[in-house]
Amino acid sequence: GLGIPAEPLFRSRDCGAQGDNLLWDLNPSTGVLTITGSGAMYDWPYDTDLPWYDNRLQITSVVLPSGITSLGTKAFRGCQNLASINMTENYPAGLTAINQEAFCHTALTSVTIPESVVTIGQDAFYQSQSITDVYCYANPNNLTWTDFWGDDFNQSPAKSTQCHVKDCYLEVYNSKWNTNNNSTDVNVTFVGDLPGDCGGSTPTPSGDKLPGAFTVDNT
Repeated sequence: GLGIPAEPLFRSRDCGAQGDNLLWDLNPSTGVLTITGSGAMYDWPYDTDLPWYDNRLQITSVVLPSGITSLGTKAFRGCQNLASINMTENYPAGLTAINQEAFCHTALTSVTIPESVVTIGQDAFYQSQSITDVYCYANPNNLTWTDFWGDDFNQSPAKSTQCHVKDCYLEVYNSKWNTNNNSTDVNVTFVGDLPGDCGGSTPTPSGDKLPGAFTVDNT
């Protein structure tokens, strides 16, 4: 009668904030971790609490549903062989948060951040030093990005990871996260080469598909 909400009842295949709103399945022969459902992912206080913790080194790829709204704290921390993230169809349009240490210590080489994201948590990409390119479509005016001490991504040499953004947002990105201040900077070099203007939405690339028109000669 105190009005205190009950904790989600977790089963072995649950990974959602409400328990079974998101479910997971790992194919041990392919290394593909598939998550289905919609809504927010659970935020784990310790990576040892992850439901796939004992199998984390088997995971080479993650498939996420289009209805997911957040990637949980420490979600893929320590998945040292995780090399690719496959979003269903396009990168989820409703994804708003990549939480603290979500991709800490993975083997990813690139990552795409859609326009809908408004939060990238502290150390989200810490020790993921293989990431050479970040494709960030998020509006920097609405984005909170915490890389305290600027030590995410490739740390040697510093800022060697390129973060591709829309040219019309480049000045804002640099003014917010490239200030030679370790407490506010993100350990990337911003490059204004993504398609689209800053007045409307731009489809996020999916796989080998890119938005916009193009021509091919001599084929």
